[in-house]
Amino acid sequence: MHVQVFQDGSIGLRGINPFLFDLLREIVRCGASGDPRVEARFYPPPVEEGDLSDLREDWKSLVQPELQAAFQQARDVVQADLRNATETEDGCAFQIAPHHADAWMSALNQARLALAGENHFTEADLSADVPSAVGGPTERALLQMHFYAFLQDWLVQMAD
Repeated sequence: MHVQVFQDGSIGLRGINPFLFDLLREIVRCGASGDPRVEARFYPPPVEEGDLSDLREDWKSLVQPELQAAFQQARDVVQADLRNATETEDGCAFQIAPHHADAWMSALNQARLALAGENHFTEADLSADVPSAVGGPTERALLQMHFYAFLQDWLVQMAD
């Protein structure tokens, strides 16, 4: 995968092999997970059970819908960018406009939280080395987590 930063600040990615491009496409699916474990990670209550239950209900009815809309908007931006990808002889290519970087960061974070929740990953799992082989769904999910973290780190570096 090759990265290029253009004069206008947009980021071009090219030479993306099909496996990595499939992982990129899964950002949206992961972030849209309806799994209750994922929902709990996306929208943790502001206070514990029993504590200020009115605040919990207000948060759920007033804040959570806005978060859900913002999360969906970020995923929509990522999906649109990926839809604009082209196939080249050395893999896929697409660009991320400068004003899309925040949406990418959000969608990547959503995907990572979802993968961690769905797969019950612990800190030890996430701190381990990148799997050297993808022998099953757990290794694949860990590889995704590391790939998404790499992309997030890379986007932060490009912003500096």
